[in-house]
Formats: sequence, C-alpha cells, structure tokens
Amino acid sequence: MKTALVLVCLFLGGAAMAAIDTPMKPIRVQEVSLRNVPLNEGERIAAVEVEVSGASFSAVRVPIDWGFDVGAPVSGIAVLKGEAAHGVGMPFTTMEFQRFLTLALYDYGQFSAPFTIKAKLTLYRYDKKAGESERTIEVPTDSIVLEEPRPPNPTAAAIGVAFRVHGRLWIQPNGTPNWRIWVVGSKRILGVPENAHIPIGLRQSLPLDHFLFADFVVKPLTIDEPGVMRMVEIESAENSVITDMDLNYVGRINQKLEDASNP
Repeated sequence: MKTALVLVCLFLGGAAMAAIDTPMKPIRVQEVSLRNVPLNEGERIAAVEVEVSGASFSAVRVPIDWGFDVGAPVSGIAVLKGEAAHGVGMPFTTMEFQRFLTLALYDYGQFSAPFTIKAKLTLYRYDKKAGESERTIEVPTDSIVLEEPRPPNPTAAAIGVAFRVHGRLWIQPNGTPNWRIWVVGSKRILGVPENAHIPIGLRQSLPLDHFLFADFVVKPLTIDEPGVMRMVEIESAENSVITDMDLNYVGRINQKLEDASNP
C-alpha cells in the first residue's frame, strides 16, 4: 500500500513538474512591416528602433551590413535597436523593413499588459554642398503594419512566375550579362540577358557608372541554383532612386517604370 502511494505521489509530482517545465506557447504571432513612411528627398535609413509592450520579439530579419540589439523586457516593455554599419547598407526606402520582425503575444492572465508598438527611424542625408545631416522621426501609427505570418511561397522560384525584390541595378562593363541586380540584404545577383525584357523607361533612366535602387518585379528565365547567377527579365520598377557609384544621391523617379504592352 505504501509502495503504491509512493508511486502515485511520484507520478503526480512528475506530472506537475512536466507542466511547469512546458514552455508557454504564444496565443498569437504577428509580423511587423514599416510602410509608406514619409522621407525627404535623398534621405536614407541609418537606424531603427522598435518598442513593444504586451509582446516579445521572436525573430528579426537582419538586412545585410546591419546589426541589431534586443534588450530584455523592463517593466513589460521590450526595445529592439538596429543600425547600418556602413553607408552601403542604408536603404532609401522602407522596402528592407517588410515583415522584418516577428512578435509573439502571450496570455499572462491578470498580469497581461495591453499591446502597444512604437517605432523610430534615424535618417541620414549627404549633400555635396550642404554636407551631412541627420534627423530622427517617429514612425506614424498607420505606417506600422501588423500581419499574420505568411506561409512559404513554393512557386516563387519557378521559371516564368514573377516575384518582387528590392535591389540595386547597374550596368557591368564587359560583363555577361551587362545588366545585373543585387538583391539587397542577400548575396544573390540576378542577371538580365541582352535579349530579355527591360522596360524602355528603365533602359533610358540608368546611365553608366550609376546605380538604380528600386522595388523590381522580375520574372525568372532559369531555375534557382546556389552559386549560379539566375537569369531574369524585368517587368517593372518603382520607388526608384539613382545614385553614383559612391552611393551619393542623384535623383528619384516618382513614376512606376513598366511597358503597357508587357503582360
């Protein structure tokens, strides 16, 4: 009888410990994007800060040449800070900050804090005449977008299926192909063959020895292979910014560059 009682106690104690050791699961997961943030002509994003309460940072997608620091919550408030290490990593638009954060929301019962989120951007601008300038802005509430996690898109890598990338386009002298897109935030280079479609307005907008940063819609012409430059054609480009090869701001193209006849 005593043996049975001991076994029951051990079983119940083990069950209680298992319950205690079981990690809490979030009741909701949200991905964070920064969209339509008003930037002045020639400004680039040098740093970002996000503050949340009632949630925890679960994951962060780090743009290339950026570093992030996530502090432990203090009084229910967690802060994430990130900044570019060099000028090449400072984007002209918020395209790099689409679904860049994942938040986990937990139910702590009576100890749960209301959910809030705030964001700041530090903006850098260089002008050959005026020199360097910097300012920090509060991101408008309607520019902080929360979305359900997006499932992987199995067709994005398929030949002929268009997808969107934020990239830097340039013309490589004596290269094959000459037109190339570096996918910002990665080590991937996309090649645009000589006979591939490029909108006429885009061809006319990019001079030699310059870069064009934009949100491109590209259509793959070859399969995606590690270590191999993938060939694509360009359907459109928007939010275009032109710089010289030293990344000094030259100008912005406000209209979307695409050919009406291109399907």
